[in-house]
Amino acid sequence: MTSRNNGLADRSIYIFTEELGLVIAKARSSREIRSKLRGHLQECTQGVFSLVRGKAGWILVGAESLEHWDKNFGTGSERLKLFVRISVLLSRFINGEEQNKRLYGLLESALLSMRDLSEDNLILSEFETLFVLRILDCLGYVEDKPFLKELSFEKINWNEGIQKIKPIKHDVLVHINRAFKESHL
Repeated sequence: MTSRNNGLADRSIYIFTEELGLVIAKARSSREIRSKLRGHLQECTQGVFSLVRGKAGWILVGAESLEHWDKNFGTGSERLKLFVRISVLLSRFINGEEQNKRLYGLLESALLSMRDLSEDNLILSEFETLFVLRILDCLGYVEDKPFLKELSFEKINWNEGIQKIKPIKHDVLVHINRAFKESHL
C-alpha cells in the first residue's frame, strides 16, 4: 500500500496480505542503490513478499513484483488517483494484522477490473462508490438492506454493479456516509 523512510537506508513497508491482513515490515537497506529489494518495493505494487518475524516485528527478506499498478493505470490517470484514494481509505479502516480473505479477494478483483475501466469520470465515480460500499461490506459496516446486499461482489460482477448502482447511487452514498460517521474514523 505505502511506505515510510526510516533512517538513511531503511524503509517501513505497509503490505496488505491474504494471510495476515495489513502487515508493517521493515526493509533493511532497501533505499540503497545496490539493494535487490529496491525495484520490488515501489508503491502500488502487487507481488510475492518473504517475511520473517523479528523481535520488533516483521522483516522483509525477499520480494518479487508481479504487477506495477501505477504503470498499468498510467501516471496521473484518474484510475491511479482512485487507487490512491482507496488505499487511504483502507489504511483508515484496517488496523493491524487480521486475516480478511474476502477483502483481499475484493481488492484483487477490483484491481483487475480497474485495468480495463474507461477513464470516463462518470463510470469511475460509480465504480468508486461501488468499491467503497463493497469494502465497507467486507468490514461489516453495511446495513442489512436487501438493495445494498445485492451489490456485494459475490453476487454480481463489477460491470453489472456499475449498471445497478446508477439509479440508486444517492441512496448508496447516504448509507456509505452513515457508515463513515458511525465508524468514528
